[in-house]
Amino acid sequence: MHFRIVFSAVCALILLSQMAFAGTPEENKELVVSFIDAANSQDFERLPSYITENFTRHSQASPSIVVKNKGQFKSHMREGLEIFPDARHDIKQIISEGDRVAIWANYVGTYKGKGQSEGLDGPKVNIETAAIFRIEGGKIAEMWVTWDNQAVKSQLEAQKKSNK
Repeated sequence: MHFRIVFSAVCALILLSQMAFAGTPEENKELVVSFIDAANSQDFERLPSYITENFTRHSQASPSIVVKNKGQFKSHMREGLEIFPDARHDIKQIISEGDRVAIWANYVGTYKGKGQSEGLDGPKVNIETAAIFRIEGGKIAEMWVTWDNQAVKSQLEAQKKSNK
């Protein structure tokens, strides 16, 4: 009987410490909003402060991109801005529960892929994206992000045709 009481107490303490470790739902939302703001501002000094050392990004939409730490994340962000230099996410919906925050956002950017001119007069992309963030110790530990690659391709092709 004594063992059950001690075991139950230990389990309750572990559960409470994990809940406190992740932050409140409101704190977790604020963290993700600040992270998105830093990304939109291209603030590469502030951006890494929101993620853990072993931050992992998952994306079925871009399976060849591997991000499993801060360094890889910073490289991925810089490479992305070479293709869409004015990229930004505008959060439309945000939900937080436990250690997870989910967003639905509008992504806009000007395509500067191979063969594009130097200015921001290239084709524009305007798509919806979704992401789920896992918070650990007051930082983002994991992110699952997705979007419709066909929508991106269709928008770029339609604008290319209209510019001919």
